[in-house]
Amino acid sequence: MADAVHEISEPAVEVYDGAISWRSREERLNRIAEKAIAALTAQSYGSNEIKIERYLNMRFQGTDNAIMIMGSEDKDKMYPYDASFRTQFQREYGFELKGRDIIIDDYRVRAIVPGRNPSASKDSATIGHPETSMKHQVFFENGWEEVSVFMSDNLQPGHVIIGPALIIQPISTVVIEIGCTARITSCGDLEITVVSSSTTNAERKTSSNELFCIKEDPVMLSIFGHRFMGVAEQMGKTLARTSVSVNIKERLDFSCALFTKEGGLVANAPHIPVHLGAMQEAVTFQVKYWNEHGREGIQEGNDKLFKYANQIFYFHVLMMSLLFINRRCAGIESSPACWREPFARYHRYNPSFLPW
Repeated sequence: MADAVHEISEPAVEVYDGAISWRSREERLNRIAEKAIAALTAQSYGSNEIKIERYLNMRFQGTDNAIMIMGSEDKDKMYPYDASFRTQFQREYGFELKGRDIIIDDYRVRAIVPGRNPSASKDSATIGHPETSMKHQVFFENGWEEVSVFMSDNLQPGHVIIGPALIIQPISTVVIEIGCTARITSCGDLEITVVSSSTTNAERKTSSNELFCIKEDPVMLSIFGHRFMGVAEQMGKTLARTSVSVNIKERLDFSCALFTKEGGLVANAPHIPVHLGAMQEAVTFQVKYWNEHGREGIQEGNDKLFKYANQIFYFHVLMMSLLFINRRCAGIESSPACWREPFARYHRYNPSFLPW
């Protein structure tokens, strides 16, 4: 069963000052906790069942993104929220803003009554293969197969079905793949044991007795394609959240992409299209340039920051971050962005030049 949760928050814009205001902070959190407990006890939950979690929503002065920091369960013990906040900030952004005050945006208390988990059912004895309702032709990776069709209403706990097979339910159809095994549990659930794709795909033969080879699993290809795209999108979100430049933080004038070690494009996030045409050429040129004879080559920890020109605008810089695995270059992360200083100087002397 799901947990019963009641959450209350109160806004606050104040500077975190450690032990100086510790007592007043805890009094405020305790007052909010009493309200949350009262809300759950009004729903017939016992007060001894309720677990309280206390939070401060904190951020550095001058930043927009706050981090929710959970306090100690011991309300009478002073908890170093600032140390936990700095650790979390360092882990999320990779750096720390030193010399800045920490701001508390709001106080939050969460009252929780843990849900009760049902007891595990005992395994039922195996009673063998169920009676087949009909046969049907189904197309799998190695061609057409005649499979057994079973009606879910006829299945009993302990029945075992070996794939390929179809199980017809009132609102759905379950496909048991080749080599997989389905078993009906004592609760009436369907438990399917799936074998690895390498086992099921190994040395399959088609009807013409020719070896059927799959070079790329389309499912895994799609999964990793979306993963790489997700990495590029998260790069952009992190860049926007951590930047202090107006061009990047507000105008979002940047792009992020992943490349192979040779400079081939793997995935690019849908940011600024004008960057994408020139970015691959710029990355490929840098890889070839630094790997030429007489130069230092691509070395671990030696990221590249250089100015480059796209098809429309010239005030851009590109950051190449090199990914090394076991001291070998495995890929490149690239992020071009607008460099505002040259534009500011150019715009000052050319007021009619308004590219945006």
